[in-house]
Amino acid sequence: MKRVLFLFFLLALLAPLSAVTVNGPCPTNIPAAAIIATGAYTPALPPSTFSITGRSGISAIVTPTLPFSSSDAPQDSIGKQILYNGRVWRNLYQYIDGTQFLLSSDFLHGSVTMNGITFNSRELMLKLDLINDELLLLTDKGSTLQLNKQMVDRFTLSHDGKQLLFRNLDADSLNDLKGYVHFIHEGKTALYVKYKKEIRLRDGPGDRDTFIQTQRIYLVKDGIAHQVRNRKNIVRLLRDRKTEVKDFIRTNHVRFSGSNPGSVTPLLEYYDKLK
Repeated sequence: MKRVLFLFFLLALLAPLSAVTVNGPCPTNIPAAAIIATGAYTPALPPSTFSITGRSGISAIVTPTLPFSSSDAPQDSIGKQILYNGRVWRNLYQYIDGTQFLLSSDFLHGSVTMNGITFNSRELMLKLDLINDELLLLTDKGSTLQLNKQMVDRFTLSHDGKQLLFRNLDADSLNDLKGYVHFIHEGKTALYVKYKKEIRLRDGPGDRDTFIQTQRIYLVKDGIAHQVRNRKNIVRLLRDRKTEVKDFIRTNHVRFSGSNPGSVTPLLEYYDKLK
């Protein structure tokens, strides 16, 4: 215990000087959050030791009080600390008809990237809460965790043989769209969909409140997101190559469908090559 306290003291001493680098396997008897907050580790020393170095050149080689496996540490210790960063999710809408989730009320296979680290094991199960725009994770203990949104960069969901890519967008001065967005196409132009669910209140005493889903489709051109509702909107946005675009649509029978926004992906791929 004294040795653990000494390690915390050492981290506190070095952290203000610079980002701290931990060389060697991650020590399991130190909370991973403390290691993450101060730097990264690389397996450079024997399994029983690791070193801590600050900008001043001060360094220490420490032997942990408990044995650990260098191969298990990144995935099972630090990895879990990052992945399980969130709060326990509670179902507040269990008496409303339908589901508040995208695609299915069941957890789906997927992957998630948090702070640049990707988790994509076969056991990873996710679902997207469209009422609150939050990503949920099924933990290895069977509980449901709402992931820390500030840490999520992107994620995927697998459904009916397809893999959907989502990214976590921050609002900027040009686009106020933010949160989890489904990316369908990304090149010089981009196409993505923002899904949302709302609660429709019951009409009469015998009815129940119901979830209803809406979506907005956006075409991004020159860094600005434009909402598109039909093919005419798309042609207008691509009017700088209007002749080529119309010819491609006519030749390839391109149609725009709100239920299948990806139907215009071939057109956008063609347009991106023209620019």
